[in-house]
Parts: sequence; C-alpha cells; structure tokens
Amino acid sequence: MQGIRRGKEDGEVGGRDAAIWLTAIEYAREHPGEKVYFVSENTADFGDGTSYEHPMDEDLAGLHGRFVHLTSLTDVVNEFATPEDVDDTAADAALRTPEALKAVSQEARKTYGRRVGHEAPPFTVAATYAGNLRLNGLGADDVETARVNGWLSTPGIRYSSVRDIRAHRIGDHVWCAATAQWLLAGIVFADPADNLVALAGAVWETRVLFSTTQPETPLTVLRSSPPRAATVEELANMPEPPQKPDLDVFADARRWSRLERAVALTNRSISALPELLGQLQEFSDEQGRFRVGDAERIQGLILGYAPPEEPPTDD
Repeated sequence: MQGIRRGKEDGEVGGRDAAIWLTAIEYAREHPGEKVYFVSENTADFGDGTSYEHPMDEDLAGLHGRFVHLTSLTDVVNEFATPEDVDDTAADAALRTPEALKAVSQEARKTYGRRVGHEAPPFTVAATYAGNLRLNGLGADDVETARVNGWLSTPGIRYSSVRDIRAHRIGDHVWCAATAQWLLAGIVFADPADNLVALAGAVWETRVLFSTTQPETPLTVLRSSPPRAATVEELANMPEPPQKPDLDVFADARRWSRLERAVALTNRSISALPELLGQLQEFSDEQGRFRVGDAERIQGLILGYAPPEEPPTDD
C-alpha cells in the first residue's frame, strides 16, 4: 500500500489509489498471456507512464511490455484507433437517421426543456405570437427575438449542417466526432407576465460522437452551445413543431410566473420602505394623524404606482 504517493492530505484518497494500482498489477500477473492497459489522468499519484518511483517500479518487475500506462483519452484513441477519412456525405447520412434525430431531440429537451419545478438555462429564439402553426414562410415582420427559459415540450428537430469531422476506425467500425447544427421548432413560455405562449425557432450547435458504420448506435452529444434565434432563411427550413405544450409543464410555468410576480412586488415594497417612512412624516399632521387621501398615496408608493393628484380646492 505504500507504493502510491498520496497526492492529498486525505488518507482515504491515497488508499483508494493504491487499491486501484495493485488491482491492475495483480490482474496482469494472474493473466500472463494478456496485455493490460492502465488508463488514468492522475499523473501525480500514478506517474506519467515513462518512469515510476520506488516501490512502484518493483510492482512492475517482469511486466514491461505487457503493462501499458495511458494518461489521456487521446492516448487511448491513438493506441486502439486508426485515423480515417470521412466526407460530409457519409456524415450527413448518419446524422439524418431517425435514431440520431431522436437522440438530439431528447438531449435538447433534457438540457433546455422546462420541467415541473425547474427552469432551463435561458436562450434566445425567433418567436411568433400570431397563432401560426408553422414557422416556414414567416418573414422578418412576423417574428421577434425573445429570451426564454425552456421548451414546454420536446421540440421538433431537423439536421442542418456538419463541420470539423474527426474520424477513427476501431476494429470494424468508424467513429466520428463532429460539430453539427440542428434546427429546433417548439413551444416556449415567452412572456410570463402575460402567460404568453409562442411558437419559436432556434439553431442548436453541438459536438457529437456517432458511427457511420453503425447507424443504429445512439448518437452522443458531447457538449453544446446555448440555442440561438433562427434567421428568416433558417425559419424557411424549420421542422414541424409540436402542436401543444406539455400541460403539466405549462401549468407549472404559470404557477412560477405568478410566484415571480409576487416576489417582485414584495421586493419593490421592501425597497420602498425607507421612502415610505419619510413620507409618513410628511403626510401626518402635528398629532401624527393622516390627512384624508393619504392612505391611497401610501398604498401607491408600496405597489409602485402614482395615484392621481387631488384637484386643488378653492380657499
């Protein structure tokens, strides 16, 4: 157990690292006909794979050539995979499959869809409020850019484009990492103050992992950027949007909008208290009593509106 240097003061972390290391060493000794690959980015405790401190060097006695230490995913890919040329046509075909579209659509709902009790990260969309059922054919005067907090149901999706393809052959199959853009069309809660639902279009850029030789294998979204509002040209190619929102999510969004307005009103009231205390002295007479009509002005001060001034009276 002393073969691993403890990279942290916590002894439990060092003990776990030692167990990992010794398990790999024991497996290699018990299977002399196999090559063992040990993969870890923890170079502080396990070393960089080129040299080892004592007694780790003794652990490896007789295993050189059968115990391979890799320190990154790139090392793993270079060890097991052969670079492959994949053109845009092959990538397009793989990214247009129903399996790929379903995987990306579900990821869009998971990452940027509202759920009961949860708001998604904000993003921008091109929204229309005119009761349109489709985004295709809308012009610049028909939509406006809106900042929203999530889809109210799984958006419709269409593949748009691909770039920066890197491909490797692993065994009999080719795997690609690429940057792909998708057109999303769906329903959003555009204006919480008015409970306004809108049909919206957006473009989502993702880095994805997929196979051109195994189209049935699920595509994986590795990372993504927030969706952006679609241009008029992109709206012309939008997919069919869902016809209605998820009713549970929509009801929850309305409840949250009412709560947000109540909180905003409370915050405004609290921020007005210092001014209110000053106004109380101005409104009261020498005996501390309020004059007629002052209660309405104080209420207006709290709620954030200015009641009309009383007309002057003739002396």
